[in-house]
Amino acid sequence: TVLTYMVNIYIYELKFPVTSLEIFQCLKEYPNFFFLDSALSGNLYSRYSFLGIEPFLVMKFEKSKILIQDSSGITEKEDNPFVVLERLLNTYKIGDIEDLKKRYKFPFAGGAVGYISYDMCRFIENVPNTGKDDSGFPEMYFGFYDTFVVFDHLENKCYVVSINFSKNNIDGKVKDLIKIIQDYVLNPSHSMSVNSGFNQIDCRKSWHLDKGGDVFKLKKDVVCNFTKKEYIETVKRAKEYIKDGDIYQVNLSQRFQTKPSYSPFELYERLRVFNPAPYSAFIGFDKRYIVSSSPERFLAVRNINNPRNGKNKIRVQVRPIKGTRPRCEDLAADTRMANELLSSGKDDAELT
Repeated sequence: TVLTYMVNIYIYELKFPVTSLEIFQCLKEYPNFFFLDSALSGNLYSRYSFLGIEPFLVMKFEKSKILIQDSSGITEKEDNPFVVLERLLNTYKIGDIEDLKKRYKFPFAGGAVGYISYDMCRFIENVPNTGKDDSGFPEMYFGFYDTFVVFDHLENKCYVVSINFSKNNIDGKVKDLIKIIQDYVLNPSHSMSVNSGFNQIDCRKSWHLDKGGDVFKLKKDVVCNFTKKEYIETVKRAKEYIKDGDIYQVNLSQRFQTKPSYSPFELYERLRVFNPAPYSAFIGFDKRYIVSSSPERFLAVRNINNPRNGKNKIRVQVRPIKGTRPRCEDLAADTRMANELLSSGKDDAELT
């Protein structure tokens, strides 16, 4: 099924049965692969999953340099990375998104997928940069995608979508992506080499999750960047800062490192089985991988049109776990929970 809108969004519904995990297996080794995965089935916030490969533009901030890569090559800039990112977002932007929503039901219509690290705070607040950058990851990374896959878990339907952000042959990219998925799903018993407009790679059938055996053994022990003594001393120092009024809250984090015997792909498959969450994600680029599973939505920002005066308002929603209470079917218990939350000084301080 092809629907063409005035902003040139192309939607092709796949007519053969396929799951989001099969598409993950099919696309996972392509360059700049992302999987925004609603892994918790039956959840109100787990209707859609999105997958994409090979963005038409990549922006990253690494070692105090902004690098932008597109079909013309790599450009290096020295600027505020948030300013550059905003400029790119405004360049590749759908015009009247509210009018589009009447015909386009998915909550993602292409654009930027990536991350912003905590270290980027120094571009927002005047704080010293005392951290040691030894993670090997850029401080900011975004891929800009004009062609991607949408999986609707509620209706159990799958679509390949493309939008003319760039001057690429998006109709051709859609057909190539459909062929990659179709060849993989309809011929799952053997490896295949897909030759298309995308890079040529081998697609292999998934390993099978084995709760026993040696598949999840570690090659090295798990190592922490704190000793127990150092961590206790750091907690004591943080409490002194709070008492002195220098800070009101601190999130003390530790890094645990190891070398597993399994791939990042296998780790993610295991994670989504044992800890499914509505906001799960897998991002792979430059042989680096982010594996994430979260029940929390950090921010959702939407334009809300007021039909009375025609003006738009910005609505920002957060869905944290901290500072919340469960809902109750019993009205009295539900009211008691709400009042307990509203009168909690601890939760108020945390959320503030």
